[in-house]
Amino acid sequence: MALIGRDGGASGGHSWNAFRCILIFLALLVAGAPVQAEGYARNKDVLLKPRHEPNKCLDMDARGFLVIWECHSRPNQLFTFLEMAGTEIRVKDLCVALNGNAGDPIAIAPCAANQAYVRWDHTRSGSFRKSGTNLCIDVAGAGIQNGTRVIAYQCTQSPNQQFRVVRTTPYKEPPPPPPPPPAGATQNVELRPQHTSNMCLDFEANTRLVINRCSGARTQKFTYGPGNSFWIRDGIEGCLAILSGSTIGSAYCHSSTRNIRWEVSKDGVFRNLGARLCMDVMGGRTVPGSPVVGYSCHRGKNQQFKPPIKFIIVKPDNIPKSPSSGDASPEPPPPSDPPRRGPGPFDPGPLPPLREEQSQNDPPPGEPSGNGQKSPGDIIGDAIGDIIGNIIEDVSK
Repeated sequence: MALIGRDGGASGGHSWNAFRCILIFLALLVAGAPVQAEGYARNKDVLLKPRHEPNKCLDMDARGFLVIWECHSRPNQLFTFLEMAGTEIRVKDLCVALNGNAGDPIAIAPCAANQAYVRWDHTRSGSFRKSGTNLCIDVAGAGIQNGTRVIAYQCTQSPNQQFRVVRTTPYKEPPPPPPPPPAGATQNVELRPQHTSNMCLDFEANTRLVINRCSGARTQKFTYGPGNSFWIRDGIEGCLAILSGSTIGSAYCHSSTRNIRWEVSKDGVFRNLGARLCMDVMGGRTVPGSPVVGYSCHRGKNQQFKPPIKFIIVKPDNIPKSPSSGDASPEPPPPSDPPRRGPGPFDPGPLPPLREEQSQNDPPPGEPSGNGQKSPGDIIGDAIGDIIGNIIEDVSK
């Protein structure tokens, strides 16, 4: 039966040719024809996972060849390519290359413009075929072990020649470990607030500083001192710092800002040199989970943390003790930002030089203690002196 064209005449021949073109196009798609996406969509820093072993990824090894390895999203597993015929497959600014025959390893080489050995076609089935050939990237022997070679092989569309494109977050190297504590530091100790009992500072969930019942957990162990400008290690990986507002969080110990620097008085008050605030159990609370924040220094019991200091230090200057303030600080508004890692915004410049302060209970040199009254030691000494004087006087008679 002839088909009627737009001009009213028979157009069977033309329609059959169009139909044949459609069939050929579909056949090419099924056979793995190259993807020709409009605008050439770019896959940047993606993982390529072989379908026969989804827990492994294509990986550039130390020798410069492709293998499969457990996925870790480091730069040697992040590939970039365009959805087009003859694309380059880049990894670490190099190109996936084949300059050989079936069975040869897939190498990583410098990218060369218009060179056939770095040109690949990404097919609908997920295979990568070397442009102008019938050789595909192939996991040798459909192996699944780390380090299995990736070679060129005749395209078969088998699962070990098909790769899923998976977007990922590039791996970030962890910060370097903090330097060892200086000689004389107090290491791995509990810091107990003095306004309550059986409570310890706790860097809870490695995100915020609170008080909890003492348990000996790593999050309750701190290292600090000596001197008047030191880090307080949080027992996990960072150093305590006053971040935004009054929040006490963790920052890298290598930070140069003063918000990770502290000083401590003889009665256990820790003052931050950057924010000029003291460590404070908010509102003098005593229940587990109560937050510990930075607050104006008043030296109340909820700002004193023991154990006793084992080395000579200087007291922070400008820390008044107000008789009317009581032992608990008023509750400040909650911090506007959640605790976070990294250095905070405080770096107000150099503080005035610290000076040694005497305890409020220590009299000045050469003066009696108290309000002009003799100390118990002076009274006992006077009594002994009187007794010895009477004995000597009796003997002389």
